[in-house]
Amino acid sequence: VTATDDPAAVRVEVLHQLDTFRRLMGSDPTHLDSHQHVHRSRPIAAIVAEIAERLAVPVRHGSASRYVGSFYGQDSKGEPLDNLITVDSLIGTLRGLPAGTTELGCHPGLRSDAPGMYIIEREQEANVLCDPRVRSTIETEEIRLMSFRDLAPGDSSIEP
Repeated sequence: VTATDDPAAVRVEVLHQLDTFRRLMGSDPTHLDSHQHVHRSRPIAAIVAEIAERLAVPVRHGSASRYVGSFYGQDSKGEPLDNLITVDSLIGTLRGLPAGTTELGCHPGLRSDAPGMYIIEREQEANVLCDPRVRSTIETEEIRLMSFRDLAPGDSSIEP
């Protein structure tokens, strides 16, 4: 039995992380999610959904918004996929979005802002996201940029 199989341990950990977030940020989060999407598995999914409902915030992969993770520059083994972090690739993704709300998963940043193995790719993402052709496509496609804060309160249903 691992800690993620123990509902009591999971609840304690999620609440601990929520308390830490509140202490550091001075507010509740705009949504709930987890590293490597572990919040989608049992029993974590039900616990996260319950806490999200109490906070009236959505859960990534469990709200009415779709998640698109194609703008990510590594495979599951950490090998680079540079062809995914390009202006043309992002424009293609934006042009292919269906109607409705979609979350574009990405991790933009600058080399010195976070340690780890995804440093070069973070800077590539930032450069692509700031490219004027991307902004032009957003305007042409009439895409409204928003955050989880803009989603309807309580939009947090998740498949357990």
